[in-house]
Amino acid sequence: MGSGLAVSEGKQIVLTGPPAWAFHNLTNDYTRSWIWPACSPDGRWLAATDTFNHKESADNTIDRGLWLLSTDGSTA
Repeated sequence: MGSGLAVSEGKQIVLTGPPAWAFHNLTNDYTRSWIWPACSPDGRWLAATDTFNHKESADNTIDRGLWLLSTDGSTA
């Protein structure tokens, strides 16, 4: 989730599911842009890459980190 095409600007991971189907912002850290998420087969874990929320260009890239997040928000 996040406007624009740039992966390094404003991307958050938002989850939803039964029974309420209400959206939950899993990452809730607006200093980072969260990209390329992948969910575990059982839905308990999500792996994602992050980068600082900053404009990026071909000659000015930003370091990235790899995170393992529990989908209930309890562990990162």
